[in-house]
Amino acid sequence: MHDLQVFDKEGNSLGVNDKITISFEMELDTRRPPRTGIKKLEKDENGHPKIAEQKPAYYGDGPSDNIIEKVK
Repeated sequence: MHDLQVFDKEGNSLGVNDKITISFEMELDTRRPPRTGIKKLEKDENGHPKIAEQKPAYYGDGPSDNIIEKVK
């Protein structure tokens, strides 16, 4: 916690107790095949846990145009 340094888009230092908003853009990359075989835990119709496979999903190449702003 003491080593964390966060700066807003104007370069102002923000503290660990400041409320912030982080926004970014992510490009969807449909040129590569979707991720498949991801399993998740969910409940069945009786409320019992079961393992289910998620739908195939495309992922981006990571966030860009990151903006950190202090909540006003």
